[in-house]
Amino acid sequence: MSTKVKVQITAKDMFRFQLYHNYTRFSGIFGLLIGLGLMALGVIDITTGNASASFIWFVCSFVIMVFFFFFMKNKSKLQVQRVEMFQHPVEYEFTEIGFTARQGEVEVTNEWDAIEKVVGTKRYLYFYMSRVRAIIFPKESMGDNYETILSLVREHMPAEKVKVK
Repeated sequence: MSTKVKVQITAKDMFRFQLYHNYTRFSGIFGLLIGLGLMALGVIDITTGNASASFIWFVCSFVIMVFFFFFMKNKSKLQVQRVEMFQHPVEYEFTEIGFTARQGEVEVTNEWDAIEKVVGTKRYLYFYMSRVRAIIFPKESMGDNYETILSLVREHMPAEKVKVK
């Protein structure tokens, strides 16, 4: 059985992956907690009448939480613009062996046992090839093939490596 899909990654897709990847890791959650803690210190200082200190806490919180968000958004946009691979669609063929990516004259086959894990979100499937490297599959690009691909994943990968609802 073979199923083919064509995927064109956009800056929006990359940004959503960055958000998911960063905020499901300890460092992202820790940064968010630090930002919220600084905001709480600002609220405490403003209620005690120390407006100048609260301003500093709010600025620090803003930098950690909001600035990082926009930094990731810009980084995603630049990555999609600068990396040649994202300039053209990639055709993926899913088989019993794994999946093959084809773009132009380049062809790479990834066997099922080489995939660390597959994570499903509302809009995407992320195939993690390592702890920090993943292939992004927007569900809308999979269309009617989504269930077929998911059944291949579940059939050929251990259940503990498949995190799809």
